[in-house]
Amino acid sequence: MGTSFISEHSSEYILVAKLTRMMERHFERVIPIYFLSTREGSPISGECGPSQTLKIVSVFARRPKIDIPNQPFIEVKFNESLFEIADLASPLGIPTFAGVPLASSMMKVSLDNDCAWFELMVLMLMSSTRSLSTANYC
Repeated sequence: MGTSFISEHSSEYILVAKLTRMMERHFERVIPIYFLSTREGSPISGECGPSQTLKIVSVFARRPKIDIPNQPFIEVKFNESLFEIADLASPLGIPTFAGVPLASSMMKVSLDNDCAWFELMVLMLMSSTRSLSTANYC
């Protein structure tokens, strides 16, 4: 397995921007949040739109891993805890995804990066593999 060259937070910046733009094509309002029960889950937050129906999507940022800069592929690791969360969220109707920016060096990282998206329940059903290589994407 390769080594990460950016943090998960750096991946989040790219993924949130990309996912928000994709979802805005299908939904009137897209609200990216980092859920905290004491903030977004608080009573005052619930009073802000009590009669509104929401569709929740759970998304986890993954870091691209490489052996050498500018290689033509990246590797992605999925921790077991992500699959556990996906398994708990699925019966509640909450799809769980992981995303990774397709970049193999710091100088290729931008808000315009293409990203790979993985539906974790599908991955869990398809394979016991918890790491993947995405060949020829970078």
